[in-house]
Amino acid sequence: MGWTIATETFVATVAILGALIYAFTPGEIGIAGRLSNLLNVAAPVRESGFKEKQKDRALDKLASVGKMVSSKTPSSQSQLMLVRAGFRSPQARQAINGLSAASIGSHRDGLLQ
Repeated sequence: MGWTIATETFVATVAILGALIYAFTPGEIGIAGRLSNLLNVAAPVRESGFKEKQKDRALDKLASVGKMVSSKTPSSQSQLMLVRAGFRSPQARQAINGLSAASIGSHRDGLLQ
């Protein structure tokens, strides 16, 4: 009976010490890395990559073409349809008009068959 309690106490002590050593080892391993991430509350700053920059440039170009061919005030029905379709940015209507004008121009020139 005495050896059983001593053995269980020894195993428990070794397990607790092993967990503490593992948790507080230097470097970004295991629990120490996750705990340091919890202390850093600031959200990581996401830099815009090449793909996002090109997407923004294309949207701006299509919107500028759309400004030339579209009316100044959108109808409430067309605005509602765009919102329902998921296009909520202010440039969405102009970009769609620019895309349709560009596709009509390419059909007229014989570029698209």
